[in-house]
Amino acid sequence: MQGLTLIELLVAVAILGVTLGLVAPAFRQMTLAVRANGVFHELTASLAMARTHSLMRNAPVVVCPSQDGVTCRHDSVWDQGWIAFTARDGRLVRASSGGRGLVITSNRPRLRFQAGGFSEGSNLTLYVYADADGPLIGVIKVSQAGRIRSERTPMATISSNSP
Repeated sequence: MQGLTLIELLVAVAILGVTLGLVAPAFRQMTLAVRANGVFHELTASLAMARTHSLMRNAPVVVCPSQDGVTCRHDSVWDQGWIAFTARDGRLVRASSGGRGLVITSNRPRLRFQAGGFSEGSNLTLYVYADADGPLIGVIKVSQAGRIRSERTPMATISSNSP
């Protein structure tokens, strides 16, 4: 019975190491893209559902960051989750568990859709980052008219800026 020599084993391990070294950055980029797509979809869906709920029920709906899924935070950090509830009776419309490891901040601590679907106050902008020191992945904006739109940074740009 013939086995592997030490040289053959070392060559095989070296080839495996080089292959993994080439694949790891692409895998990291792919997982970041999947997480970012999920967060963008969940945030825009939550905002759209809150606006629709305000129109259908003819009642104001508030969307705000939440750490526990029940109460609003008083800052503009959305990455630990958010909730939407009716302003009249406080009934929960939707809760989300968070940003899946991404950092999400905003220019306002909460958003209130009026009964007609318009946003009260100034525009809301949510900023989504890869991590605390990472590049901007994109933004989600809600206008005073209640229009929700998202702008994403091309993933090729993000990967060239990432460590």
